[in-house]
Amino acid sequence: MIIEKLRKIFYEAVDDNSLNLNFEEKCSHYLSRMSISQSDIPLLLRELIKKDKYPSQDYGRNEFGQPSFTIFKEKELVLEILNWQKSSLAIHSHVFKGAFKVLGNGANLIKCEFTREKKIEDGVFLGKFNIQKTISLKFSEIDKIFSQEKGIHAIYHHGDKGMTLVLRSPHNKELTTSVFYSSGVECNINPIKELVIYKKFELYKFHQMMNFSEFLSSLQKYELYRSFLILKLTNEETLEYIKYFKSIGTDERIVSIHEQQAGFTKLLRIKK
Repeated sequence: MIIEKLRKIFYEAVDDNSLNLNFEEKCSHYLSRMSISQSDIPLLLRELIKKDKYPSQDYGRNEFGQPSFTIFKEKELVLEILNWQKSSLAIHSHVFKGAFKVLGNGANLIKCEFTREKKIEDGVFLGKFNIQKTISLKFSEIDKIFSQEKGIHAIYHHGDKGMTLVLRSPHNKELTTSVFYSSGVECNINPIKELVIYKKFELYKFHQMMNFSEFLSSLQKYELYRSFLILKLTNEETLEYIKYFKSIGTDERIVSIHEQQAGFTKLLRIKK
């Protein structure tokens, strides 16, 4: 059984007293020993479905992975499989470290760097963004995961059935995951605040007690910066959103990330 083979190697890593001396390198080493061939993938998927005992799952439905399966978990180490039905080029960082192995049709890994220059709101920063290099990863190839600013990246999985095997440290809840934009913006992801954004938007949609401009003006700054990026807005709402953003004198670098999202730059040209 494939999962049983993974379990044995995982617990060898757990018992490795030198694991934390060079954590990312060690995780890469143990992942290299977790050999999975392309012909093994259908069996692995069946085992995931048939497996009846799982540890507590680190991520909710489609929160990270589509879906993700935390297979084994100990105090200092986690093994999980992430499925990717939809790929994206979202530039982000993680609050864990380790390594991952590509189990899908390959992926392009884009490594980036960001230097903060100015804080404009809690969790929102302006700075210099730069793409360092792009790496093409084939099936079974491994790359390291570095935490926070050392590991800013985007990854694009080839095809519609991407998959990665990840050996990592536990999710550090004291640290903050960030998303980055090429215009020079960093925005921290705050799950609690973002849940409130969803609820406010649902309340507005349900009761329609105000127009959309009034709804936008009632949001806190962080909510305003993040709402466009996480809510499903209509084209009309998107245009109203960008118009409002410009009217309050928002930094052009922040305005531009909203104009570039989901092809709306083209939409704006048509509307002019």
